Amino acid sequence: MSEAKIRRDNIERYEEGFRKKFRLLSKSCAAFDAGDIDEADRIATEIVSFCHSGSAQSILSALNYSKKEIYLDTSGDEPQSNLMSDWLPLVIMEIGGEFTYKPQLSESSKRNFLKLNRWWAGVVLKQFFHQLNFEESLGEFDEKVIKNMLFHSHGKKKNDILTEIRERRIYPHLSFSRRNLILDIRNTEASHFDKAMSESTVQFGRKEFQSFIAFNGNEEMLPRITILNATIRQIGYELLESLKNNFPELCNVKENT
Repeated sequence: MSEAKIRRDNIERYEEGFRKKFRLLSKSCAAFDAGDIDEADRIATEIVSFCHSGSAQSILSALNYSKKEIYLDTSGDEPQSNLMSDWLPLVIMEIGGEFTYKPQLSESSKRNFLKLNRWWAGVVLKQFFHQLNFEESLGEFDEKVIKNMLFHSHGKKKNDILTEIRERRIYPHLSFSRRNLILDIRNTEASHFDKAMSESTVQFGRKEFQSFIAFNGNEEMLPRITILNATIRQIGYELLESLKNNFPELCNVKENT
């Protein structure tokens, strides 16, 4: 068999995989919107198949579709200064007959477009710690926060960050990218039940650990949808819209995304 024939066969195989995964992601998003919140795990798994090359090559990478195309970002500009609450740009909080977090979907007023690697690494959650005291001898948890801040600091050094924290120019915080959140879910809840989610992701994924508290009289209300699940659904929306815009000939499923 000639090399050209092998390449054609591989392209056809990956394109069929693209169509199948697009259908599955669309169906999971539709099921989530219909009330099956557990579909967030499956949404994360399908997003990984498109975007992340680890032990296996991603679909977009295999088709060489990961460099030129642009992907929808509904998070807006990442805040660089102090906030008085966590930064949750992909979701909205709703309190009425129930307490829940919801993906913004097409209602988001923030629409930027990024290359895939920047979109995948883009920060979509920030958890701020206002009461942490950072001393000369940092504790284990403090060290984890500092390492995270260094990773997302675009060139700052550790002493620079510590000085800014002590002078109250910035609050200590943890940043979460799309890649962080989606892989954490895929590698734990969606596939390996004997592995625990990272401590930081748990803060957004457990109903009792949400950023805001709501009460019905004296009774605390737990959200129907958590920040984490709503964020995963919004990332699914971003990816589906991007795939349809970039590859309309492959996305022949008319799902409501």
